[in-house]
Amino acid sequence: MANIVSKVVGIISFVAGSIVLAVGKHVDRYHFGFHVVWGIIAASVGFLASRSVAKVFCLISGFFYLALSVPGFFLGDPAMNRDWPIGPTHLMLPDHILHAILGVGLVAVGLLSKTKTRTND
Repeated sequence: MANIVSKVVGIISFVAGSIVLAVGKHVDRYHFGFHVVWGIIAASVGFLASRSVAKVFCLISGFFYLALSVPGFFLGDPAMNRDWPIGPTHLMLPDHILHAILGVGLVAVGLLSKTKTRTND
């Protein structure tokens, strides 16, 4: 399951990030550039890595996204759509919500994924 989710989420992240970078005029290029790079890595894990590597990737990515989203809800400026500057990038309320959903989903997939197939003895 982790391989499939890595493929799907990776491709979506890559395509969406690429489209926003290509078409968007006033976008946070660092933020969407990160999504493009993460999408390439996630899709590569999904297509090329073993089940156990994909499982660990989903867990690490999920916890990373949660680590980005949860503080943003509290540290982001309420007068500026929960804008939370992190280095050269800015995360806002829609980003926090998307990252929270993605984080919970990836952690759940990582926890529920099996790394070995059952054999009939």
